Amino acid sequence: MPNDNNVVEVYDVDSLESEQCAVCYTSLAFLPYDAKQKHYNQHFEDTDSTTTAPPKSKDTPKAGKGAHDSKFFKVIGLPRVPKKDSEIFWHAALSTAPPSNYAPGLIPVLRKALQSSHSRGKTRKAYLCHKDTVHISVRYRVDSTWGCGYRNYQMACTALLKQQAQPMYFALLDGTFPPTIQGLQKTMERAWQHGFDKEGAEQLKRVVDTNKWIGVSDLLAVYHFLGIPAELVQFKCEGHPKGTRLLTDWIANYFAPQSHKSTPNALSTLMGASAVHSTDLMPVILQHDGHSRLIVGYEVDQDGEPNLLIFDPGHRNVASKFTSTLLPNEDNDAVIELPTEDGKRKISKLGKKNTMSPQAKGALKAQELLSLSRVNLKILQRRNVYQILYFPLTAPLTDRERNNRKIVKGEHAT
Repeated sequence: MPNDNNVVEVYDVDSLESEQCAVCYTSLAFLPYDAKQKHYNQHFEDTDSTTTAPPKSKDTPKAGKGAHDSKFFKVIGLPRVPKKDSEIFWHAALSTAPPSNYAPGLIPVLRKALQSSHSRGKTRKAYLCHKDTVHISVRYRVDSTWGCGYRNYQMACTALLKQQAQPMYFALLDGTFPPTIQGLQKTMERAWQHGFDKEGAEQLKRVVDTNKWIGVSDLLAVYHFLGIPAELVQFKCEGHPKGTRLLTDWIANYFAPQSHKSTPNALSTLMGASAVHSTDLMPVILQHDGHSRLIVGYEVDQDGEPNLLIFDPGHRNVASKFTSTLLPNEDNDAVIELPTEDGKRKISKLGKKNTMSPQAKGALKAQELLSLSRVNLKILQRRNVYQILYFPLTAPLTDRERNNRKIVKGEHAT
């Protein structure tokens, strides 16, 4: 029984907005973020349990051929014809407010969390991509079971539009069709009409106004059609630590090339100034059979083990969780949400003053975001094959270079 200083209100769960798993639709409303991450990881651990994951193609990749042979990342979904393309694509150069599934400003939050982790001896070093990369989530009842490829494309575009190394990219991306879901679908079909990715065109036939899955090979063709240089690399990990290390070593060298590494001086090491590095590099799209995510950074933990730092479009409500105001309530009371066995949410509003400062609340939120973003070797070893799509930030493709890239090709990492 609560004491007289407590006011308890009980809400029926059905009256609250449902937060469901994007894969199995299980309610995750009362789970903390680490438990939600564990729930999603269980889907990825057992391929047979993920009923909505795309089936593998009979055409397995062969040595010496391009990465486009790995079409097992594609699946044809049921047609869906929306009434209109009401979606808005948002990036940091716009003065308007972002849509509810967009979470800008999280890279600086991760940087602060990593600095704090380093000061506590939990992180040796870390690297982060361009600070204006925006987390974009799938939307419930819109694209929650098939939209990861589209959302990764959009997240990459938020960085490509803000980077300054190649300012001409902006005009190439901000063209006839904006990077909305339907805009990407129209651009993909336009690329097919110009002879790009004939194999993908033959397999998918059409994508506009459908909910068909798309993969990194499809995105590579779109970027090349637009004139944006991009590269595809495939890793055969086969569930073995050595294979997974090949992937993490590649990512480490991408963010911190060996030729550019320098030995920090004693003062910078003590101050932590060189432990967490912000870069102007583009994020990297990471794909495996059934899902794709965005690599926004790389961390080496206290034991010298690598963690990839990930923006997962399957993590819904990230914007409301991590970009909302962290000020206390007007009455300065603490609100605690508790799950109950009878399926109802009990919210206990304590009558004591909340002594946690907004800064402390912000630090806790930052650490929660960091925990949600980490993907370690154990998780990566659950998949046999990965593909990554990255952007070297070289000059826009000439007409001749575009014509030479109509056939989707990649390399096999060894």
